[in-house]
Amino acid sequence: MKRIQELQELLNQNGEKRDILRKLRSQEIMDSAVFSRESNFLKKQADAYRIEIASLKQEDSGGSASVTEIRKLLRFAEREPFQEEFSEELFTEFVSRIIVYDRHLIGFQLKCGLTLKEKLE
Repeated sequence: MKRIQELQELLNQNGEKRDILRKLRSQEIMDSAVFSRESNFLKKQADAYRIEIASLKQEDSGGSASVTEIRKLLRFAEREPFQEEFSEELFTEFVSRIIVYDRHLIGFQLKCGLTLKEKLE
């Protein structure tokens, strides 16, 4: 898949950036606080890439589990009233993981395979 290849390339670039950060820190060119902040950001970004790659590979393999989860979500949406408050029970029922794309964008990957993106302010 083209998107998986793009994500693999981004993951490689991320690794190169982390290597550069480590070199800058070891040569004491970079402050430890800045190194920590940027290193954590790159690690989270790499994790998000890996999660998306795994998700795409799972989608590519298909499966009846996704169909079952879609039906369950549709039944819920048709029968239940609009939720005005957070429900941990519903969250764990329908959300498989949270993906952090960057500091301002996250995604809620539903068990049915859909990912709902949310901008953070």
